[in-house]
Amino acid sequence: MTRKGSSWTLATAVGILALVGIAASATHYFWEPYNPGFLDFPFVTALHVVLGGIYLILAPLQFVSRIRSRHLTYHRRVGRLLVAIGLVVGATALFMELAIPFFGWGERVIIGLFGTVFLVALTRGFLHVRAGRVALHREWMMRAFAAGLSIATQRLIFFPALLIVEADPTDGQFAALWVAAFVAAFVLNLLVAEARIRATRRTRVPRATTAEST
Repeated sequence: MTRKGSSWTLATAVGILALVGIAASATHYFWEPYNPGFLDFPFVTALHVVLGGIYLILAPLQFVSRIRSRHLTYHRRVGRLLVAIGLVVGATALFMELAIPFFGWGERVIIGLFGTVFLVALTRGFLHVRAGRVALHREWMMRAFAAGLSIATQRLIFFPALLIVEADPTDGQFAALWVAAFVAAFVLNLLVAEARIRATRRTRVPRATTAEST
């Protein structure tokens, strides 16, 4: 597959995952939540769900080079908004899953790791751009976005696996599969992000060297 073809494949996959995540946010209020604990903290849950959907709508556009180059002011303003939204989404995710986990200690561990990685990557990306380190800013924002998309990837792994593994799973089997799917999604997304970062980093270095030598 050519480099252009792989870029289009990745963009399509990201678009599908973002739509899955947005749909999950939009349908959250259509039926009773799977975790009754969400009803005990409706404001925190609403913040996480609504702002998480907004993040998934806006964040993919930040990585479109044509938008960045032609509408830099828009990119910067939306970027600041996304950092603020992302901090709230990450903090509320940690609160909900640590305070009212539905699947026990396994969920606490993976969500704690997921939320921490997301918040650290988001913060580092913001600090890098404030210091003028644009390339590092892009890389850390890509890691943050990959972590954020894990929630959508998890669903695409979990539901098919649930149908294949067990027709009528016990609560323990359901919980184990849910956590395993989240681990797989989290690791897969970060590996793809790192591969993309390294591939594009290699293509940027020769161009920078050429520009500096002219």
